[in-house]
Amino acid sequence: MPSGRLDTELIGWQVNHGARHSTDVSILGQLRLTYAHDIGPMAIVAGGVLNAYISDDQRPLLLERRTPGDPMTSDVTVKVWPSAFLGVRL
Repeated sequence: MPSGRLDTELIGWQVNHGARHSTDVSILGQLRLTYAHDIGPMAIVAGGVLNAYISDDQRPLLLERRTPGDPMTSDVTVKVWPSAFLGVRL
């Protein structure tokens, strides 16, 4: 009989911008909610993600995400955006 699982994850990465990585703040964080529906030896997975990028680098990224509001301070900027995913887990 098929069954399912619900998972919540909180993940963070230090984003390396070359030589500045040891002095600059550049963190990507994600809060993920995933549902996996088992079908035999595989599962269909789907979920939503809340992403947050925290940086003191005022230069824009190549794929900069914009959110309304002001940065927390003039030195640190926080960008927040949602995303979703769908896939097969083998």
